[in-house]
Amino acid sequence: MAADMSARNTIRLWYDGSAEDAARFCAAAFPDSAVGAIHPASGG
Repeated sequence: MAADMSARNTIRLWYDGSAEDAARFCAAAFPDSAVGAIHPASGG
């Protein structure tokens, strides 16, 4: 059985403001990329 040799990267972004829009913009720049999860920082 052949191993999956496709490249995979996990990129984490930290923004103070419109982070979701920025993440979607970055993902759109790379083929087969997607925003997989959004974890808002807790306030305080």
